[in-house]
Amino acid sequence: MIEENEIEQQKAEVARDTRELDEALGKLKQATARPLGLADSIREQPLLWLGGSFVVGLILGIRNHRKGEMYYAASTRNGLC
Repeated sequence: MIEENEIEQQKAEVARDTRELDEALGKLKQATARPLGLADSIREQPLLWLGGSFVVGLILGIRNHRKGEMYYAASTRNGLC
């Protein structure tokens, strides 16, 4: 059978794991309670955000332009235009 010593060791491990879990949950609650601060980040580095939005717009525009060209090429082959 399980010895008393093993039972005490397992109880100690469970207590330690419970403390670690409580600590981790506390940190998680603190992290989720803080606002993201996106506006502050934009205020601190506006040129970075402006450049990033330009790059994203450029990528999306190129992608949509290519889709339009493919649609136009397919429709002219089929006599739709």
